[in-house]
Amino acid sequence: MDDAVGACLARYAADPVDEAGETLIGLAVDGKTVRGSRTDGMAVHLLAAALHGCQTVIAQRRVVAMSNEIPAIAPLLDRLDLRGVVVTADATHTRRTHAEHVITAGGHYLLVVKGNQKKLRKQLRRLPWRGIPLQARTTGAGHGRREVRRRLRGHQPVARAGPPGATRPTRAEPLVVEALHHVGDVTYSEDACRVRTGTAARAMATLRNLAIGLMRQAGWTNIAAAVDHYRSRPQHATATLGLTA
Repeated sequence: MDDAVGACLARYAADPVDEAGETLIGLAVDGKTVRGSRTDGMAVHLLAAALHGCQTVIAQRRVVAMSNEIPAIAPLLDRLDLRGVVVTADATHTRRTHAEHVITAGGHYLLVVKGNQKKLRKQLRRLPWRGIPLQARTTGAGHGRREVRRRLRGHQPVARAGPPGATRPTRAEPLVVEALHHVGDVTYSEDACRVRTGTAARAMATLRNLAIGLMRQAGWTNIAAAVDHYRSRPQHATATLGLTA
């Protein structure tokens, strides 16, 4: 079901195009625990891959119980064509094996390096960042941390890696990681959903991804407003799916 829904949404998703006219696709990998599915102390944990431009999930895998996201990322990405894709992920996935997997598949990556990888962080700090002209600098705060983004003048299509707040080439700047699951939690109350029998929790998460993806591709930016619209006009929803009564 995940594969079918992801393939369907991927076919219709619009790809962002950079100023040079070349397609540059951002793909964010992130995990989410479906908290309401908890039984015997365990809850369903899903790893998803979503397109940056349209915030649409095009691949999803369940993380095996008593495991973590690390061994799940390769099977998640294996069904996707990564040529011309920039895979972004948090520090959990900043690993040599993951980077090599993406590069071997023809993609690129932007990964976060934190203090728990001291050797790599020191290597990155020694790079000549100050020698690259700075075009813009923005500062923000959220999720309990302060974030600094610097935009540099460069000609490479992507950066292979970068520490938090590190400089990145200009053409990679539009690829900003978005919160993948905010809409599911706020609009669909995913964490409050008590569905937990068999694979139902995962199936419901997939159906939520499908609904959100279709609404995004129909041009909606406010999913809560879209849900209200289609709830009172079900014929518009069926028309979106190409169905007629």
